[in-house]
Amino acid sequence: TIASNKMAKKNVIVKKLNSVESLGSCTVIASDKTGTLTVDEQTAKKILLPNNVSYDVSGTGYNDQGRISGSEIYLDDVLDISKYGVINNEAGLQKQNDKFDIYGDSIDIAFLALGLKANVDTNDIEVIGKIPYESENKYSAVFYKKDNEVHCTVKGSIEKVMSFCTKMSLNGEADLDKNILIKQNEDLAKEGYRVIALADGIISNFKSKEFYDGNDISSLTFKGLVGFIDPIREEVKESLKECENAGIKVAMITGDHPLTAFAIAKELGLAQKLEEVTTGIEVEEHINKGKQAFDEFVESKRVFTRVTPLDKLKIVESYKRQGEFIAVTGDGVNDAPALRSANIGIAMG
Repeated sequence: TIASNKMAKKNVIVKKLNSVESLGSCTVIASDKTGTLTVDEQTAKKILLPNNVSYDVSGTGYNDQGRISGSEIYLDDVLDISKYGVINNEAGLQKQNDKFDIYGDSIDIAFLALGLKANVDTNDIEVIGKIPYESENKYSAVFYKKDNEVHCTVKGSIEKVMSFCTKMSLNGEADLDKNILIKQNEDLAKEGYRVIALADGIISNFKSKEFYDGNDISSLTFKGLVGFIDPIREEVKESLKECENAGIKVAMITGDHPLTAFAIAKELGLAQKLEEVTTGIEVEEHINKGKQAFDEFVESKRVFTRVTPLDKLKIVESYKRQGEFIAVTGDGVNDAPALRSANIGIAMG
């Protein structure tokens, strides 16, 4: 009880008293990245078109301070990308009394901030259907009317967005070249950007209905990539050193691209080699090989990327089978299964 009172003064609410004692037994911390290792203030910093022309975005945080700079030639394409990010959005960013009120997903808020910098106007848009973002689907979509035609704009992981596309914006329109786009995505990820892809197109066979799914989406045009930076928390490096000195292993679990996660993990000192990074696809492959093979696989990795909530749960269960006493941190509803299964669940913020 004394320990719980001390922690309360540091803004930590202890729901179960014995969890304070359990902290002293912790051998592994499985940490979410966004909002835990980073400040969770995503900021759009770069827009890259399929023709390799890039635009820089100034400013940081959730506000309207900053501008888009680059060639005037393709500026309309960049403004369109900014507009798609505002249309296909579930967040809020409004200025009241010289202060911005925000709610929603950090990437969606960052797209609204980009829209403010680009002076986006959506008055000519009538939204008629939505597919909300879910971590399993890796995309969100919005159907909207413009000039008496039904359009669809999609944003999400590059793999998923490309699956809806047959064309890409290339000084007009050209056939989709996945190799070009994947290379662009990897180059941005290596620089530490979290990358979101966007596409748009006319839907000729749209049928108005209450529920929508990916079967309504096809033949879109791939518009471009937006690179986001989420600054690392200043105090994290020191905290990780303290964990290492205490003999506590820290693993990062994130939905980000492997190269983006590796760039951040390397900066934090969590991983030194790309071999220490794995993906949700590899996780699921090793789950199917049996518990022993999966446990050996998990033990050899420090960074888990592109994972689903179920993958995260399986990773936690693996650490427990290995005899580890595991604490899990998370800040979203998708972290709930892993938080529940862990020896200690730590809900952030």
